[in-house]
Amino acid sequence: LNQEELYGLAATAGLLGLKTKQDILGFTEAANYAKVALVELGDDGAASLMKIATVTGDVAKYGVQEALTKVSSSINELTASSAASAGPIVEFIANTGAVGSICGVTTSEVAGLGATLDALEKPAGMASTSMNKIIRTLHDNHRGVAAALGMDPENLEQLVNSGHTMEALLQVLEKINKSGGDIQPFMEQMTGKRSEQVKSVLSDLVKN
Repeated sequence: LNQEELYGLAATAGLLGLKTKQDILGFTEAANYAKVALVELGDDGAASLMKIATVTGDVAKYGVQEALTKVSSSINELTASSAASAGPIVEFIANTGAVGSICGVTTSEVAGLGATLDALEKPAGMASTSMNKIIRTLHDNHRGVAAALGMDPENLEQLVNSGHTMEALLQVLEKINKSGGDIQPFMEQMTGKRSEQVKSVLSDLVKN
């Protein structure tokens, strides 16, 4: 980034409500580091990264610079190693990051799910809404899920309660896959409407 672009980032930091010199410098330096992701995200790239880093709770946890660096690194790595694009990943994190934070799924893990579903050609809006339902079901009803799938309830509970919900999800997907791919026992543990979109997303994750 040239000097004019760096000044522009500093101005964006102010518009986003960053007031301390440390936060503004941190935002500018991290955004400069994230230039690969920013190119694909366009003019609002820095603001988009800041918003998702805030939604996920990473800014509060790590500070502005480290939070932005972490999320941009995840996005850059995923777009470099898969068929996924930065835009849909960012949209997915924006919609699922808060649920992930509450349920023990890290931002990098949420980004990975977003990249996987984008590579499977699932629209980010639909994918994130469905994934929120799947994650909440596992987090809030892990004992019911374990019983329905014939899994060890103590193991799933330990993983979820220790902030390793993504590992629990991977074990659930593997179990469903080895059991012939039948997602119905998991779906029956959901509260509320069980949409065809959720079924589609869960089925694709089981297969991949």
